[in-house]
Amino acid sequence: MEFYSQLGQDQWVCSTLNNKTGGVWVDIGCKGPIDINNTYALEKSLGWRGLSLDISQEDIDSWTGQRSTEGLICADALTIDYEKWFSENDLPAVVDYLSLDLEPPTVTLKALYRIPFDKYKFRCITYETDAYRNMNTEQPSRDYLMSKGYVLRGSVKAQDDYWVLEEELND
Repeated sequence: MEFYSQLGQDQWVCSTLNNKTGGVWVDIGCKGPIDINNTYALEKSLGWRGLSLDISQEDIDSWTGQRSTEGLICADALTIDYEKWFSENDLPAVVDYLSLDLEPPTVTLKALYRIPFDKYKFRCITYETDAYRNMNTEQPSRDYLMSKGYVLRGSVKAQDDYWVLEEELND
């Protein structure tokens, strides 16, 4: 299987979920369709589907003809109603993968706080902290995700944290 993400996020998800087929993702800050995309390998090789969001219309337009545009929207991650978006797209209560990667890190943190964790759970999460930029968002994101029942499984290059739902570890 070929992988396309920047820091092995897609490979980690495959490994963590035992190459699950037919999974579901939410990708907030999806960017372009293939190169350094966290969900392309999942769609291409394992038949996953999901919801993808980016603020750049140019990036959204680049998906046409390259991969599925079902569930793809151009929106501001800080103004979208996530609960409504998830519900309108029949997202299951337990989603396999959540990817959060926005610019700058303060926006990623604000978007994290808007996710309806009380109604949706995610088996695994990759969260771009960009800790190397010293914007003081790494610890608040970690505290928040731990409070929601997630366990930090690793950090890559002071850039991304990899999380799993604690309930998944006990199954």
